[in-house]
Amino acid sequence: MIVNTILSILLQKLLLISFQCDFDVINKGHGGNNTNDLMSRVEDDVISEKPDIVIMMVGTNDMFWLRKKISYDKYSSNLEKLINRFKKNNIEVILVSPPPADTTYLFERHKRESFKESPNTKLEKVSKILNAKSFENNLLFVDVFAQFKNNGIPDHNKDIIIRNVFNSGAHDGVHPTPHGCKIIATAIFQKMIDNEKIKKGIKIICFGDSITFGAHVKGEGTASGETYPAYLKELICNYFKH
Repeated sequence: MIVNTILSILLQKLLLISFQCDFDVINKGHGGNNTNDLMSRVEDDVISEKPDIVIMMVGTNDMFWLRKKISYDKYSSNLEKLINRFKKNNIEVILVSPPPADTTYLFERHKRESFKESPNTKLEKVSKILNAKSFENNLLFVDVFAQFKNNGIPDHNKDIIIRNVFNSGAHDGVHPTPHGCKIIATAIFQKMIDNEKIKKGIKIICFGDSITFGAHVKGEGTASGETYPAYLKELICNYFKH
C-alpha cells in the first residue's frame, strides 16, 4: 500500500513536470521602452527565441515621456516595421493597447504644457492606430484602453486597477496593480480562446515596456507572480488542465 502510494505521488509529479513543459510564456518587457527601443532589441528578445506568438503592448512612453516622445506617424511606422519582422519569421502577432492613465499623477512628473493634447487623448489615438494595424495585417487586437475607459478606470484614488495612493500608496497613475494585470491577462486570454490560438506546445513572448515587465508588482520581469504574463500563463495552464 505504501509503495503504491509513493509510486502514485511520483507519477503525479512526473506528469506535472511534463505538463509544465508543454507551453511557455516569456516576459520580455523592459521599463521605459518605446517602439524605437523595441526595434533595437527585437532580434535578440523575440526573433532569436522563435516563439509562435508575440503579444505586443507599447505606446505609453512614445506618447508621454519627454525623452522618448515620437509623432503618431513615427509610432505607426515603427509598428509596421516590427509587425513585418514578426511576419517574416512566421510569428503570429497580437496587438494590445496600453491602459489609460490617471493624469493627476502623470502631471506631477511631466509638465502639463508639454502636452498639446490630453494624455488619454494621445493613448486613445494609439489604440486607434493599433486597431488599424491589426485590420491591415489581419492580426488580433485587444483594446485594453477601451475596456478600462468604458469601466471608468482610472478613477482617481478610488479604483484598485491603476496604482494610486489609495490602493498602493503610490503617486503613479500609469502602472497596473496586480488586479489590473489580471484584467489585462484575462482580456488577452479571452481573445486567444475566441480565435483558437491556444494550443499544446505553444511558445508566447510578451513584448513591451514597464507594463508588460510588471513594474511594482511581484515577479516583475518574469512570467511568475503578479505580472500580466504570469496571470496569462496561469490562465493557459488552467485551460489545459480542464
